[in-house]
Amino acid sequence: MVLKTEVEKYAKNELLVVSFCNKLYKRIALNWVAHLKKLHIKNYVIVSTDKETESFLLDHEVNTLYMKGIIPRQSGGGWSWRTEQLLKFLNCDCRIIHSDLDTVWLKNPFHLISKNYDAVVSRDLGQFPKDVNDKWGFCICPGWMYLTPTFAIKSMFTSILQKKMKFDDQEQINKYLCSLISKKDIVELIDESTELRSSHLNIKVLGNNIIERYGYVTDYCYVYHPHMRKNADCETRLKKEGFWIYD
Repeated sequence: MVLKTEVEKYAKNELLVVSFCNKLYKRIALNWVAHLKKLHIKNYVIVSTDKETESFLLDHEVNTLYMKGIIPRQSGGGWSWRTEQLLKFLNCDCRIIHSDLDTVWLKNPFHLISKNYDAVVSRDLGQFPKDVNDKWGFCICPGWMYLTPTFAIKSMFTSILQKKMKFDDQEQINKYLCSLISKKDIVELIDESTELRSSHLNIKVLGNNIIERYGYVTDYCYVYHPHMRKNADCETRLKKEGFWIYD
């Protein structure tokens, strides 16, 4: 009930942008919010995983709520907690966009999402997991994804969370969908995006020209999501590439 109240407080037209932050990413969060404010986007909330982060963000008048948890410092495992929290948001019957804090929102992408899709997601740069990439020719990145509270999406998260272990959310989401969707169920669209279709799932995978991962930002780009190798490099890289606007 408490979470539903918070969702209703920050959501607009039943849509909420959600991100997660710990004390290592406090300043990154401020830059992320600065880009949203530039686009007049106010329907967001940052989940603070520790009290220090919550206090810092509140002091800077950032929409935040405290949910004690752990965000791993690198890919490979430990993302089960975030997956669990995203399911909680979905259970509030609100559409959400999950966005990593190192994404840079350059244009408002809301018109790119549609209730006709169960999910609208970005592509992975590193072709992980390999077996899914070998089958589909690409993989999905959960660092930027729009999710609707449909039975199919909730079932996906519930199924993934049944694994009693620390896991990589990207690996598990891709493997789950790959078990349901074959190569013949994939449709290429004219905007370089792709549709994944099954009997009960309809997912749009945005083209790399829309959610850019390689650094070739063009007028078609709405969100730039650079591939970060180390947490410590994030602020430095965004400044070097001209995407740091907070200071």
